[in-house]
This record gives sequence, structure tokens and C-alpha cells, in this order.
Amino acid sequence: MKVLIGDDHALFRAGLRLQLEQMDENVQILEGSDFTEALRLAEEQDSLDLVLIDLDMPGMGWRDALRKLHDRFQDLPVVVISASDDYRDISEALDIGIAGYIPKSSSGEILMDALKLVFSGGTYLPPALLKKVSSERAPQQPEAGGEIDPESVPVLTPRQQEVLVLLAKGQSNKEIALALGISGATVKIHVRRILSALKAGNRTKAVLEAARLGLIPI
Repeated sequence: MKVLIGDDHALFRAGLRLQLEQMDENVQILEGSDFTEALRLAEEQDSLDLVLIDLDMPGMGWRDALRKLHDRFQDLPVVVISASDDYRDISEALDIGIAGYIPKSSSGEILMDALKLVFSGGTYLPPALLKKVSSERAPQQPEAGGEIDPESVPVLTPRQQEVLVLLAKGQSNKEIALALGISGATVKIHVRRILSALKAGNRTKAVLEAARLGLIPI
């Protein structure tokens, strides 16, 4: 396994290195202390399995850096590890295509579980983020009182609701199919309809919107 760590704090990079070595003693780790160096290291590699990157680094804006990574390596999972809990930043990063968001305050156990989920094809979002989204008024909600218009909440079928709950747990299509006893093709249909109903561009954005609307248990 080859992993690129992008963070401008050497002690934090060292901590991540120890955690990754516990996951795979043969892991190869590259370290960049700013976005420019991280992108250069990524370009120099024949293959990478994972990028762990902070949003708050020098070199360039994080939006430009994430877009460059996504455009150059579209199948490469990029996971943000950040101290920021700004919903707008996280939402923008998800729009760009990150595979997960892990708060820097997370324990080593949570980090390991999150990375295992990402490697299995899932997407990790911390439960605290979903609680925060569900309790705060999002920008698209009405200004008066911050109340959600009941008519704006999409109606999902019972099966779509089941799929949505498993999406919120970060499960992949294969895992959802096994859990519900349905085919992978059927899962894809349900996911596509859920995304359409929630007007979400990807699975993770659908989960965040569902949390905001109170469609999933938090």
C-alpha cells in the first residue's frame, strides 16, 4: 500500500505514519508539507492507493489543490483530515469528490475504521458532522425561523429509506446488496433515485442532505 500524507505539521504526519504502519507494516508513505509538494509527489508516482490531506496548508488554495488531484487521479481515494468543522468547506470538498472527511480530533481507532471503510469502497463522514448538519439551519433553508418546508422533503419508498440508512453508514453498493438481500443492480437503481430525490450530486451529499431534512436517524 502506498499512501501520500499532506500536512504542514511534522508531528501530525508522524502520528499518521504510526497509525498506517499498524494497518499495514509494508506501507510506503510519502509526505508533503504543503499543497505544491504534495501534488508534485503525487505526479511522480506510478501508483498511489490513498491520499490523506489537510485543508489548511500553504502552497495554494485547498479547492484548487483538491480539484487538481481529482482531475489527475479520478479513481484515487482522497480523504481530508482536518480540524475544520465548517459545513460549507466540507460540502465543497465533497462536491469536488473526496472519499471521506476525518476530524483531526478523532481517535486512532476511528481513523483505522474510517480508512478500512474507504478502502472497501465506502465513504466516511463522522456522526458528529451529521448531527451538526441536522441541528443547524443550512443555507438553502427559508430565512424565516429557519424552518424546513414539509413540502420540500422528498418522499422515499421504504426500500429507498433502508438503502439511505446504509448509505449514511458509509456502506458500499455490494455491502448494501448483501445486507438487504437484493442485487447490486437494484441497489444502483435505488441510489440513483435517492440522489435524484435529494437533488444531490453524489452519495455523500445525499447523506448530508438527508441528515439536514431529518430523513435518517442520527
